[in-house]
Amino acid sequence: MKLRCPVCHSTNSLEAYAADAAGRELLATLAASGALFKPLSHYLGLFRSKSRDLSHARALKLATEVLALPADPQALSAALAETVEAMHAKRHQGDDRPLSNHNYLLRVLETVSVAPAAAPHLAIAGHAALRAAPRGKRAQGMAALEEWGNE
Repeated sequence: MKLRCPVCHSTNSLEAYAADAAGRELLATLAASGALFKPLSHYLGLFRSKSRDLSHARALKLATEVLALPADPQALSAALAETVEAMHAKRHQGDDRPLSNHNYLLRVLETVSVAPAAAPHLAIAGHAALRAAPRGKRAQGMAALEEWGNE
């Protein structure tokens, strides 16, 4: 079974993931990341150059390093989303260099963790927007449903 990434458009077979130990572990790591799955998978794509695919072993190493960061999952999710958005903006301006380390993410995470109430969340169009956290249970439930629907 061939899988095609909707982000980078690379193709790989599910059998290749299952046959490779790093591929299996990568799938398990991403599946266990819960709400971080989507922003983490987009973030991993920033390490892929235009001419080469990211190996399973390298993607696993990067994902493990990110998940090991001592950060609140919500702050980490917001920082990942903000990093992806900023790097995509740079790529649209012509800077196609892939990331080589987590330094940019760490700087973004410092700013997000300082003000968690003003942490950016992904909006419907994929742009970060500042939103205040919902106060009541009904508002929290509606916000959770909206976020779930936007995934």
